[in-house]
Amino acid sequence: MNQSVGNTIFELNSIRIDGERYPIRRVCHQQIGVYSSLENAEAAIRIFIERWQRQDNEYRDDYLGFIMYERLVDSLPDRDNCISVCTFNADGDFNDRNMMDARRKFHGRPQELIRFKKGDIVEVVDDYQVELCIVASQPPSIQDFENIKVRAEADMRKRGVADFIYEMDDGDDQYMVYPVNGDYHLHVRSELVFLPTKKVSSRLREKLLAQYAIFCK
Repeated sequence: MNQSVGNTIFELNSIRIDGERYPIRRVCHQQIGVYSSLENAEAAIRIFIERWQRQDNEYRDDYLGFIMYERLVDSLPDRDNCISVCTFNADGDFNDRNMMDARRKFHGRPQELIRFKKGDIVEVVDDYQVELCIVASQPPSIQDFENIKVRAEADMRKRGVADFIYEMDDGDDQYMVYPVNGDYHLHVRSELVFLPTKKVSSRLREKLLAQYAIFCK
């Protein structure tokens, strides 16, 4: 998380799963608290998990994980005002974060931080549901971004636009995925892509691989 831009706060939310069955499960976002530092917010995750694990298994809710928004103290509680967004899995381990800079621009991901490859089966958070999907394309790497930038700026110079600067925004840091059913695809921010939290049945795995074979090759 970026703690170098002004005076910031950290809003922490749990992602509770409301429904047990794949491929689509409902989720509910519940605010845990707002904290003055990243350390305090991460400590709150550990406390939340400890309390959750002490609950009776029969009545215990299931969680996909946690999402944390860093924003300026005086900004409105909206993702568009966030300096950074990151997620943690249900065990409290770091999942991913967006790669936007202080201007909300994206310059590609380091290759080692592109967690999933084409054909991987994942769970993605889409508003108030989490859906089992298969990865069709990855977010651009730093090298991808540089290659696109060189070509785009050279093309604009040929058109007489000498001062054109190619940039991506934070919305470009995303995976494209296909769900089990339908011929549509989703563009999902990298921090909202998780490893499956339950075993994926062979039937669903075969359906996802069939989607990949149809639309991605």
